Amino acid sequence: MNQMQWIIVASASAVAALVVLVLLWLFIRKKRCFTPRQSLSADQVEQTQRDLLEIKDELEQLVSRIDIQVEQRVRELKKLLARVDGKIELLRGMESSAQLMTKEKSGCDQSLIIKLSRQGLDSLEIARRMEMTVGEVELIINLQRGSKEQLRT
Repeated sequence: MNQMQWIIVASASAVAALVVLVLLWLFIRKKRCFTPRQSLSADQVEQTQRDLLEIKDELEQLVSRIDIQVEQRVRELKKLLARVDGKIELLRGMESSAQLMTKEKSGCDQSLIIKLSRQGLDSLEIARRMEMTVGEVELIINLQRGSKEQLRT
């Protein structure tokens, strides 16, 4: 089940729980109002019916408002997810471009850069030896670390 489905299920469960609580409250209130031996007058029956209809209407309005709010939230979440997906794709494209740039760099021996880094040389010293910028060296080292972390997961 995806995140959106969980939100919908949770909202529906909350509405159902609310309805059960209201019905339970009505049942308890009814028990306190009269005992089974008492009989209700016609006015009391009519008043009870009006009260129940009023409660039913209020519950329907409440459920409607909650449903509207849930639908709004779902729409908002879908928009946010679409934006996040777009940004993820943009980042993946940027990562691919960066990897291509490092592979295409003439005279760039990535394995030597990684080897020097593992030997404890800092990015500045590696850049000086390889005649590269510090940013290029750090990019290669970070991409290497990133690809190793992806393999672990």
